[in-house]
Amino acid sequence: MSLETWIGLARNGLCVVADTLPDEYDQFGYFENGMSTLNALIAPLQFAAAVFNAKAALKLPEALQARKDALLLKEACEKARSTVAIDAHSRRVKQTTYGICYAFLSCTLAPAFLVLCMNSCKVASERQVQWALLAMQIGLAVALWAMREEYKDEHTKAENCADVASGERDKSLRAQACCDAGLIDKKSLEACVFDESEMGAIKTRCGALLKRAGELVDERDKTNRKLLQRAVQGRRNVTFAMTIWVLNFVAFWGYAVFPLTYFGPFTTIEEKAWYEWAGNLAGDAAWTVEPALVILSAFGAFKSSKAKSD
Repeated sequence: MSLETWIGLARNGLCVVADTLPDEYDQFGYFENGMSTLNALIAPLQFAAAVFNAKAALKLPEALQARKDALLLKEACEKARSTVAIDAHSRRVKQTTYGICYAFLSCTLAPAFLVLCMNSCKVASERQVQWALLAMQIGLAVALWAMREEYKDEHTKAENCADVASGERDKSLRAQACCDAGLIDKKSLEACVFDESEMGAIKTRCGALLKRAGELVDERDKTNRKLLQRAVQGRRNVTFAMTIWVLNFVAFWGYAVFPLTYFGPFTTIEEKAWYEWAGNLAGDAAWTVEPALVILSAFGAFKSSKAKSD
């Protein structure tokens, strides 16, 4: 749980208040330039979001290089003629792809939040705001795809652990499950297969991993307990993650009202202002609930009584 999460909760919570505050409160007053008191509170938080995302956006070149390096491992993995190596390579390529998607999201959010901060201070034009929101929508669309794929991978890992605990004999699957359950020292399949200091012995490391996984699976009671715990935790993680995904999906379509009514195809829709207010409220509310759930999760609010007792 980071400072960015707390700032996101405060920022969007204040936006929800601004969206729903009765007219008689008049946004708690206005400054001479037309900026409301609530916007004066929101603007610094939007600027902070721009700074956080600008910092994350700087990781894009590193993410691109990581994916390039991962792709270069393909030939070595194929030469090893081991399904474990191929699976590890596939995982690394996927993870580096997701990293690019999240870095790209930050590249769109950083300028978007800066423009929104300017808008709160009444120094941005409507055109600037609409282009900023359009850029944010593009970044969100890419990130939503990456989040969904990442959660599918996590679900697969959980099911693999359950299958191995139930007696699955596939050697590659057993190796993956033992790594995912933390039964192997290096904690991840990629770390077991790839050694950055010496890449020439992939086949040897795969063989050692398969042997170790076989030994662990033979220790049925202890290993099965760990595998089943990992399966349960994985399923719980996926459930929580998909809840976060749904909230971001709601935010995506809520904020999409603005470019849809400004750029098209609904530029002449009746009651345009009402649709924009409703969409903005949906997005602000979803992005308020999301950090609230993350904070509650960090404090253990969603752990089962059995998990707490363990």
